Amino acid sequence: IISCSQKTEFPLEITKRPIPDDYPTTTQMPNQHNGLGTLCSNEEECIIFCHNNRGRCEDYCNKNPANKICQSLFPQNNLPSCGSNYELFSNSPIAVPEISNIVPLGNLNPSGHTFPTSHLYFFTKNKQISSLMAPSDIWITGIESTEVLSENPYTDYSIRFSPCKEFYAYFHHVSNISQELKNVFVAPFNECQEYVTGGELYRRCRKNVKILVKAGNTLGMAGAKGGLDFGASDTRVAKLQYANPSRWGEGKGNPLQLY
Repeated sequence: IISCSQKTEFPLEITKRPIPDDYPTTTQMPNQHNGLGTLCSNEEECIIFCHNNRGRCEDYCNKNPANKICQSLFPQNNLPSCGSNYELFSNSPIAVPEISNIVPLGNLNPSGHTFPTSHLYFFTKNKQISSLMAPSDIWITGIESTEVLSENPYTDYSIRFSPCKEFYAYFHHVSNISQELKNVFVAPFNECQEYVTGGELYRRCRKNVKILVKAGNTLGMAGAKGGLDFGASDTRVAKLQYANPSRWGEGKGNPLQLY
């Protein structure tokens, strides 16, 4: 029994062991600052993770706006706030006389669209090529190209844009983009990947940009395939009660209600 007042020394033995050759050095250790906290560890992994867990990524990025991957995934977060303004558009993206019909939200078109679509379809008369115009003063924050690599190959584009921080919209199936956008949409890209949908093989490349465009200015051409997708998302929309709230992606909206 050792008294509390009694000073007792215990010998300390240090055994030196050789460091294995395959043990990671400090420079080889993964850098947690290259990812989104514990969600993902690098940009490629975060792109895949956030595609299926957008809500969790947005929550993290709202708290860490200086994170480089957050700025890449959500570039509109650096724009001024929308505040309480819900009249964000002023111009039709396609001249009204050239529009034949508009398909509303929720359209089903298996197998490419097995679930209800979250965007509108604008169809031009006789599938004519029409000018695509900026619906308001906007910041273009992303451009994508989609190449069909299967039979009858072709390329179309997507344009993602925001007039303000909490809201973004996009055009899919843009037949061609303006020369101004082509000058910016060059390698290196933020992402390139191949995938299969509707039985066809595609290659998609994405690049983040920040280009201010005035209302009515030409962004490109639309109508080569007959339809233009027009979608929107507003984070000011109250979240629905999903079974798995962490997978809440974005507040889908009808772009026509923003005029």
